[in-house]
Amino acid sequence: MENVDRMENVDCMETPSKTVPSVLVVDDNAADQHWCKRILRKTKRFPNVYCARDGVEALRLFQEPSQAAEEFPNVFPPSLILLDINMPRMDGFEFLAHYKELVEAADDTNFPRVVLMVTSSTNPRDVERAKELGIVPRFISKPLTVEQANEIADAFGELPEKTK
Repeated sequence: MENVDRMENVDCMETPSKTVPSVLVVDDNAADQHWCKRILRKTKRFPNVYCARDGVEALRLFQEPSQAAEEFPNVFPPSLILLDINMPRMDGFEFLAHYKELVEAADDTNFPRVVLMVTSSTNPRDVERAKELGIVPRFISKPLTVEQANEIADAFGELPEKTK
């Protein structure tokens, strides 16, 4: 009987879920920003989510990292960027071109290496362009779902550190 109880306890134990410590959402649409933040927080796997209105604002964060760190203490640089394509001033592809230059010129690791496109675009050429840049491993159609958010955390998140 003792062995059965032990087995039941083992079966009930949950494995820790991966989390993404911080996410930068780059989207010009306030409703889409709000939706994305809501879905990410609903999973409880994305503890810090913050937003930029377009590519210009997002790029500024990486060009002025000390100011960004003051603006977003303990969460900058982000672990992951979720990027829209169609935005005013600087679209997602323009942002990626400038961002890639910054990453390649930097000698530190203050840049997230993963940028995911989250967009309403259905143009197959957009998917091709994103993949050609070599920094976008996934293209996600809006609206973001809880299932997609969990897949993102599983693919790009970190396991919690064990406490001693």
